[in-house]
Amino acid sequence: MRRSGPPFVSNEAFERHASALRLKARRAGLWSGEGAIDPEPIAEFVLGVELVIGDLQRRFGLDEGVLGAAWFEENRIAVDERLDAHEGRRNFTVAHEIGHWVLHRPLWEQHRANGVLNFEVDVPDNEDVPLGTLICLPQQARTRRDPYEYQADRFASAFLMPEDTLRAAAAKILAGERVEVEDVLEAVHGQTPDSGRLESVADEFMRVSGITNVSNEAMRRRLHDLRIFQLPNATGRLPGV
Repeated sequence: MRRSGPPFVSNEAFERHASALRLKARRAGLWSGEGAIDPEPIAEFVLGVELVIGDLQRRFGLDEGVLGAAWFEENRIAVDERLDAHEGRRNFTVAHEIGHWVLHRPLWEQHRANGVLNFEVDVPDNEDVPLGTLICLPQQARTRRDPYEYQADRFASAFLMPEDTLRAAAAKILAGERVEVEDVLEAVHGQTPDSGRLESVADEFMRVSGITNVSNEAMRRRLHDLRIFQLPNATGRLPGV
C-alpha cells in the first residue's frame, strides 16, 4: 500500500503533458507529427530513461502478472517480456510507464527532498525492491482503483492517441461515410468502451488516423473518453468535429 494518492490531474492537464512530450519527440526526429507514435525511443532518447524487457512476474515474486514497472531511483522502466507478442499492449505499457515518469517522478523527488524515501509499493516485505518503485499490475489484479495507475493510463492514452488527430479522423470518416453515421451514434447510447459494437468503429479510426500500433480496446476507451460519439448538433456535425 502506498502512502497517499497523487495530486489531482485534470483532463486538460493530461492533454498538455502528452502534447508537450510529443513536441519534444518531434523536435528530436522521433515522430513525424502524424500517425503512430513509438514510445520506446522517446523514453530512451527524450527522457533519458533506460528501458528493459524482462520477466517481471518472477522479478517481483507475484502471481498476478506484472505488466511494467518504474524505478525512479535507478532511472529505469521495464515491460514484461510476455507483452512482446502483443504490440498494442506493449506500446501502451511503455507509454504508461512514461506517464509515471512524467507525472509521478517529480512527486517522488519532492517526497525524497522531504525525507520520505519510498511510495510503499504493493509488494509487502520485499526488501529487494529499490526505493522509488512503482509496480503496474493488470487492472483485474488490482485490489482497488489505484490513482497512480489511473493517471498513468490516462497519460498513455492521451500521448499515443492525440485528440486533434482523432477528431480529424472523425471528420474524414463521417464525410466519406465509411462508417454508417447511425452506427456511430447508436454505439454510444447505453454502451461502454467494452462493447463489441464499437470494435469496427475503432478499427476504422485506427486506419484513418494511422494510429495502428494500439489495441482496439485502447482506441475504444480513448474515443469514449473524448466523447467523440455524440448526437449531432443542428449543423449535423458531431461536437468538436
